[in-house]
Order: sequence, then C-alpha cells, then structure tokens
Amino acid sequence: MAIAAVRSAQLADVDDIVRIQSVTWRAAYTGLVPDEAIAQLDGPQARQAWTDAVAAAVSDGTPGGNAFHVLVATEGEWTVGFCAAAGYRGEGGTIAEVSTLLVEPRWGRRGHGGRLLA
Repeated sequence: MAIAAVRSAQLADVDDIVRIQSVTWRAAYTGLVPDEAIAQLDGPQARQAWTDAVAAAVSDGTPGGNAFHVLVATEGEWTVGFCAAAGYRGEGGTIAEVSTLLVEPRWGRRGHGGRLLA
C-alpha cells in the first residue's frame, strides 16, 4: 500500500501543481469553458502565478496574524493534488478560505481531498 501524505508545497512542486490544475480543469470543464481559457492553465502566466503563490505561502509570524498556504497531496512518489488556503484574524473573528482544492481525476476517491481540507 502506498503512503499518502500532505505537505507544504515547495518551488519544485510548481510544475505538478500546474499539471494537476490543467488536467483537472480539462476533465471537468471542456465544452463548458472556452478552450482558450483552459489552454492558459498550463501557460507561462499560470506557472508564474503558482510560483509566486508557493513563494508567498507563509505565515506573517505575528500572533493573530494572517497565513497563506499552498499544500500538496502525495501518494508514494506522486504528487496527486493541491490546495491553496488562507486564514485571516481580525476584530470580527477568524475566517478561513480555501481558494483552490484539486485532486487529479485518476487519483480520486482515495481520501486526498479530505486530507488536503483537514
């Protein structure tokens, strides 16, 4: 049985993140979203956006501060999914936002999405 895990994304994971987003969106949205939009998901602008997001994914280090995270799900040696999430603390309380959570379709139904969400 392969070992499944979740860890913080590193810059070396950007190619896998771009691949997973492109493959997942092609499977889910082809015919619903313009082909030109889907084609941009693995282009240089998408790669740069994810590089910037992974590089910025840190807590600001202050008590009660904000945090942004990019996490990847792995199964054995394979990167199979990812999640981008943020937490915000303010006068009104604490909120969390999951902006993206994707698992490559061929790795679905194995608990990776739940692990990323947790």
